[in-house]
Amino acid sequence: MADEPMAEASAPAFTPPYPAFSTLNSFLTHLGSKPIPPRIDRSLMVGIANGVQTQVLAALREFGLIDEANQVTDRLVGATRDETRQAIYREILTSYYANQMELSEGKGTAAQLAESFKPSGYTGSTLRKAITFFLNLAAAGDVPLSPHFRPPAQRTTVRKRPSKAVPSPGADLPSLQPVPTHRNAVRTELPSGGSLTLVCEVDFVNMSREDRSFMYHLVDELNDYGRPAVGAAQEGNQGSVA
Repeated sequence: MADEPMAEASAPAFTPPYPAFSTLNSFLTHLGSKPIPPRIDRSLMVGIANGVQTQVLAALREFGLIDEANQVTDRLVGATRDETRQAIYREILTSYYANQMELSEGKGTAAQLAESFKPSGYTGSTLRKAITFFLNLAAAGDVPLSPHFRPPAQRTTVRKRPSKAVPSPGADLPSLQPVPTHRNAVRTELPSGGSLTLVCEVDFVNMSREDRSFMYHLVDELNDYGRPAVGAAQEGNQGSVA
């Protein structure tokens, strides 16, 4: 019995990359300025954040620019050269974004473009980044797209800070008890005419010793002031009458 032919191993599913396209493009330009190393690793990505390095390596791997061991392929060499870079970008669009390119030819909408990325499972900002990468890749490859294509609108969430309750006037404040005061007046006739009145409104219980002494001193002074003069005047008047 003849052996049945073994089924071909299915190619791994394409996962759309989502780094900033400008970062990937600049990295390829930088590589082309020097002799190409046999392997691409993080030591070549000076100035690129660690998380973005992971995304760039994933993009190179997805597009066949490096293999699973990060070894350089001929496609990467072509992508680092100015004269062949656009051709490599067009090849990538045709090979990996066939569904999106078909939608573009039919003048598809932005919603249809977003739906075409649905198999990737991307949502939110990741979906937006993947679509933006595709649009920028097409622009760099000088490939026209549907005029309706655009990335999904970016949603911004504004966190509302809990408002601080403003206490009503007098809330949680201890009630103020009226301080009992006593009102007294001392009136003194002035020898030259007229009078002088001292009005005292004080809390006798809470007065300090010094205040109490000063107040009584004023009262005594006013009570005593002018009495001898008044008496002398009265005696003079009596003498003149006699």
